[in-house]
Order: sequence, then structure tokens, then C-alpha cells
Amino acid sequence: MPELEPIIHAPNRLRIYAMLTTNAELDFRLLREQLDVSDSVLSKQLKALEDANYIEAKKRSYNARPRTWVSLTDLS
Repeated sequence: MPELEPIIHAPNRLRIYAMLTTNAELDFRLLREQLDVSDSVLSKQLKALEDANYIEAKKRSYNARPRTWVSLTDLS
């Protein structure tokens, strides 16, 4: 039986990954609300996924405010 990948199978990271499989990209605020976690918890989870090359995060302006958008990488 294959072992679970600790980076992707942590509950919040798995939920992030699952949400991104059905969306081209999602913004930080929506992810935070859906997971019901704090900014710092979400940032830590996204950083772990980004370091493992599962996702990429980009900052863009939305209504003159910076927003972070997250998408899956081509390798994920």
C-alpha cells in the first residue's frame, strides 16, 4: 500500500489542493473563509505547498488593493 505524502495529506493542505483542482485559481481571502482558519495558519499551509512546488502564489491588485491568488503548478 502506498504511503501518504506528508506535505499534501495534512488536512488543511489537502482541502486547499482539492479546492484548487476544480478552480483555476482562488484568492487568499476565499481560502481562509472556506477553511475557517487565521491568516497566519493559511499562510503557513500555503508556504508548505509552495515550497513543495504543488502551488504558486501571485500578488495582484484587485480594486486597488493587493490580493494573493493561488493556483496549482503544472507539476502538481
